[in-house]
Amino acid sequence: MVAVGDLDQDDRCPTCGERVGPRTVPLKFKLMIAATAIYLAYRAFQGVTWIVHHV
Repeated sequence: MVAVGDLDQDDRCPTCGERVGPRTVPLKFKLMIAATAIYLAYRAFQGVTWIVHHV
């Protein structure tokens, strides 16, 4: 495996010369991050409403 900094200007591997495409983030990971953000926002909202009702 070659590090990104080792690629030449054309994004080719210095060892085999194969063109290396950009790495993409899997859709499942993006959905997990979105679901986590929504969950944390909901829990923050619950915390604020609890504080408002108990103060």
